Amino acid sequence: MLASASPRRREILRRAGIAHRVRPAKVDEDVIPGEDPAAHVLRLARQKAEVVRRPGEWVLGADTVVVVGKRILGKPRSQGDAGRMLRLLSGRVHRLFQRDGPAGVPRLRAAPASGRAVPPLSGSTFRICFVNTSGSVVGSSQTRFSQT
Repeated sequence: MLASASPRRREILRRAGIAHRVRPAKVDEDVIPGEDPAAHVLRLARQKAEVVRRPGEWVLGADTVVVVGKRILGKPRSQGDAGRMLRLLSGRVHRLFQRDGPAGVPRLRAAPASGRAVPPLSGSTFRICFVNTSGSVVGSSQTRFSQT
């Protein structure tokens, strides 16, 4: 069982030949004050797996967060929020923290963070699309970004 609505995670399991069903977990993904990124993704991966787990089931929970400086970025809540995040990432290196793990495994640890760079977005036009879990486009907009 995959406790995630992520099309990417479904595709990874499919390509690996792992038969699975999807039961997305709904958990509060807010950061607990003082929580570091590695602990945050570990907590969410565990919670997601435990929330959907039924007796005798093996469940894979997962989470990924982007960190800019000391700020953990969650999922964008709107097109405006996505634009704000992209402007924040523009021309900066960020760290990616992720954790995938099964429910009931006591030694889950977050994977080491990996660094990524986003090129400067000044003067570029980006198409922002919001996709629901079925893969259909919910909405999109043309947004012009400039560095501030």
